[in-house]
Amino acid sequence: MESINVNPFTVPIHNVFKAMTKLDVQVYEPAPKPKNEMAYRVSGIIGIVGDADGTVVLSMPHEVACRIASAFTGTELTIDHPDVIDAIGEITNMIVGNAKSRFKGLSLGISLPSVVIGEKHRVAFGGSVGGSSQYFIPCRTDVGYFELGVNLAMRHRAIQPIG
Repeated sequence: MESINVNPFTVPIHNVFKAMTKLDVQVYEPAPKPKNEMAYRVSGIIGIVGDADGTVVLSMPHEVACRIASAFTGTELTIDHPDVIDAIGEITNMIVGNAKSRFKGLSLGISLPSVVIGEKHRVAFGGSVGGSSQYFIPCRTDVGYFELGVNLAMRHRAIQPIG
């Protein structure tokens, strides 16, 4: 399997955060990252299957997750509030759903989001995505840093994504 372009994820990061949290996001250049260990303690995770297979992870520190969830819900939240998990899962879902539509000509399905909270957790990127590369897109907002991890590999070489 061949790795896929991760650029279709950058515009959805901007769009979702601006629309849903009113936060501006600075998105930096995607870069390969060899380790599966997450740098941050909160991760929203979605699987992708179809003409491409893989995993997308939105990962951030506790305090950033609380601030983003608070902006999303319009209510001040702490990390133990269940709405933090719901908000991070929903934001992850919206980013991946929006990015999915940017892969023209590909038939892709996405899983329901899962959210993991814990220090030094690991995400087994891709499962069946042998040989694909793992990329992380670093991002910054006024409430802190986060990153979007993408491991996505084409099943069929004939159709290429836009973006």
